[in-house]
Amino acid sequence: LRGLISFFKCNVPMLHGPLMALIDYLGFRLIAISLLPIDSDTIIYGSNDGGRTIHNSDPDFASVMKAVARQLNLKGHMVHDKKIYGPGDLEGHLGKDKRYYVIDYARVFPPEAPNRNKVDTMKQRRKIFYHLLRPEFIRSNKVPLSSDAFTRFQRWDLNDPSLNGQVRLATERLFQEVIPKMAERMD
Repeated sequence: LRGLISFFKCNVPMLHGPLMALIDYLGFRLIAISLLPIDSDTIIYGSNDGGRTIHNSDPDFASVMKAVARQLNLKGHMVHDKKIYGPGDLEGHLGKDKRYYVIDYARVFPPEAPNRNKVDTMKQRRKIFYHLLRPEFIRSNKVPLSSDAFTRFQRWDLNDPSLNGQVRLATERLFQEVIPKMAERMD
């Protein structure tokens, strides 16, 4: 939901997303999402098959994604042979109504860099998919960051070590500067 809200706040008139609502009922949480006029044949950007196929076939949509990435302070990177702004598994569609739609916002923001001192377990490796940096922090970073840092989506980019390094530096800044300053102000 955070990724969807951040895209919405960019106020790009050509870009549309689903209506979403969180419903808490009797201890259960549901996410209700509207149906969109899209299907597997309308994808023009990103991947809808876990990264086996990467799409970037519409230059106008690619320009829109680049503009959104600039506002969110996200860096473009190569996924296979396509330049992608945002995570490789975000999906951009040209709907059957000829509007641009974006879905699968879960990993819009880069992950925290993995802790080098922890034992390398599957649980530690998977944290990159849910320990994500907050949008406010990303916007405050001096350099744009890659949504796909430390993931296999970014492995085709020749700058992969540098892109990962930028996210590592941002994570260190978060834990060594930002959080301690906030804690000091709260004290």
